Amino acid sequence: MYHHGITYVLFFMLGLSGVACGQGLGGSPLDFYVGGSVGASVVNLDYDNGVEINGLGAIGGKVFGGLIVNKYIGIEGQYVRFGEAEIKSAGGSSDTDLTGWGFAATGNAPITERLTLVARAGFLDWESDEDDGTDLHVGGGFRFEAFDNFALRADWDFYPLNADGVDLNTHMVTIGGQFNF
Repeated sequence: MYHHGITYVLFFMLGLSGVACGQGLGGSPLDFYVGGSVGASVVNLDYDNGVEINGLGAIGGKVFGGLIVNKYIGIEGQYVRFGEAEIKSAGGSSDTDLTGWGFAATGNAPITERLTLVARAGFLDWESDEDDGTDLHVGGGFRFEAFDNFALRADWDFYPLNADGVDLNTHMVTIGGQFNF
């Protein structure tokens, strides 16, 4: 699975290098950023198949990087770790760790000079101990420009993952920071 994640990251970096030679759509230089955040992830599982998952409130997090093309449009790549969850079925129980690589387009809506509402939509190439796949990813949050080169973030992300017909609807709420270049 991770060979797909590496491919996506390489394409992302190639795209960054191509636009880095130019300027943003508004005629201003592009703003690059990297950061990380930590928080809680919640997995909602389809219980009709006799399987139970105990991953409520697992500690998860993400590292991310991207660019803001202009004050309204951006792109972002991320590595996400949802934390450990226990899966129980008639055959016993096991622990699983859910991780993934993602890429998303971002929409930015400035509220004030320092506060911006951010929306994301893209995909996540994910893997657990039992399964893997590539599914959609949507999210949103707020970015507060605390200093010229540092912003605080509060994010909510939704990953409607599908593993062999079982819906693993995963939510993650995180807080973190990003360094702007």
